[in-house]
Amino acid sequence: MPQTKFISYPWPLGGINRRWSFENQPQVTTPDAVNVRPTDSIGDRERGGSRPGLVKAYSTQLTTGAGNSIYMLETVRYVEDEQIKSRLVAASGGKLWMQSDYGEMVAITSSVNFSRFNSIMAAEFQGKLYIANSGRSTSGDWVSPAVSGRVEFCVGQGDYGAKICWFGGQGDRDASDEVIERTGLDSAPIVFDPIAKTATAVVATAGTIPNDCSIVTVYHGRLVLAGSASSPQQWFMSKLLDPTGWDYAAESTDGDAVAVSGTQSKAGYIGDPITALAPFTDQCMVMSCRTSLWSLRGDPVTGTMDCISREIGILDKHAWCTTNSGDMVFLSHDGVYMMPARCGGSIPISLSREVMPKELLDVDPTIFTITLRYDTRARGVHIFLSSNDPANIESQHWFLDMEPRSETRAFYRVTLNSDFDPLSACHRRDITTDQSPVMLGCRDGYIRRFDTTSEDDDGEVFSSYYYAGPIAPPGDNEQLKITAISGKLDAASGPVKWEIYVSHSAAEAY
Repeated sequence: MPQTKFISYPWPLGGINRRWSFENQPQVTTPDAVNVRPTDSIGDRERGGSRPGLVKAYSTQLTTGAGNSIYMLETVRYVEDEQIKSRLVAASGGKLWMQSDYGEMVAITSSVNFSRFNSIMAAEFQGKLYIANSGRSTSGDWVSPAVSGRVEFCVGQGDYGAKICWFGGQGDRDASDEVIERTGLDSAPIVFDPIAKTATAVVATAGTIPNDCSIVTVYHGRLVLAGSASSPQQWFMSKLLDPTGWDYAAESTDGDAVAVSGTQSKAGYIGDPITALAPFTDQCMVMSCRTSLWSLRGDPVTGTMDCISREIGILDKHAWCTTNSGDMVFLSHDGVYMMPARCGGSIPISLSREVMPKELLDVDPTIFTITLRYDTRARGVHIFLSSNDPANIESQHWFLDMEPRSETRAFYRVTLNSDFDPLSACHRRDITTDQSPVMLGCRDGYIRRFDTTSEDDDGEVFSSYYYAGPIAPPGDNEQLKITAISGKLDAASGPVKWEIYVSHSAAEAY
């Protein structure tokens, strides 16, 4: 008489795992999962469910049309009328936008033309926002798939896969309207004053400010610039607590307060183009190249520069984030890595290659706009790879669950309408919310966020699923008959559709 057996398949809290054979799929993992999360949206319980939907964070569409995506999102905090205020600032359509006291995004009147071609980096310092307004990518490459009709997208070119091909020679390229506009953005960083609501170029009171940098941050009380198109290996730091002091040759009576660059610092000069700056604390800052990682320890004048790795690095200026425990997660050419919060004293730990051998390898930052942001509400990292040419190359997005359930972390695929692809993102730690604090600057000019009360993406239905199994007969010559499937769902859950795939092997069934 056939035996009856009950088989329980818990939710795949281990996420996607494509390392093993189909017959030996590890427990609590799945070969594929799309638009799901390990924590359900109904009761915040670890029983699985669809991911939250996207909703508009603000009703205002900043700009419309091609080239008018939101390329910068950042928070600025300041004191006005004896109140501590925190406001979101965005760049879209060549203009700057700021969240008003009434909660809407309002355009800022300014003569500054902000980049309409690529992501822009900004850093908050002394109650103002300093913006590295560059028309180029971190490495100085161009990232647009079309420049005044003189180029087309080519596949299989260059060291990193698909590349942009130029036709008509360098003279035609440099004479194109878009390149002229891009290079016209090369200037000193822009300072935005949220009280005066003005955006102007930073004017040096001493020395000369680098005028073509795409990376900006703050470290050890200094404004830091890198990603120069003319000197990509160089880094620059202002005088201590003075973002207008850039005289590297000045004599100082107060020790390490002078401005400093890679050529003057005892810490030293980096030989490869800098792709990212990631301050941990005032104790150290990680400087990254495409295939190397360095840690600047202490003050840049008297500190030291140590090599963390000569094999991996951070791919782009926004391709990293820090978690609530201080760990840094970043995307390298070898996939996703994590570096524990030990001030660059630990070897980076590989996260993605152990479960996904091929995915997230050799991502080209000239083809994808790469953004990583940690979500304190969801306790995970959003990995957005938004295609710069969505008509020809598909975006790919991931959610990395950072709950420490095992030695590895859980990856889940995310799909979005291309209009909703983030070209920028900002984690607002300064607001109180029971929803995601990560704001997404989308391709269509709207700012959106994930909301657990939404079952669709801004009115657009998305599908969510995962694969369970395989369910194998107990012996090679035995048969298996499924007589019933019972799912344990919350009373508020929507309908669930089951499908069974049958074949002679687990690989064929999948």
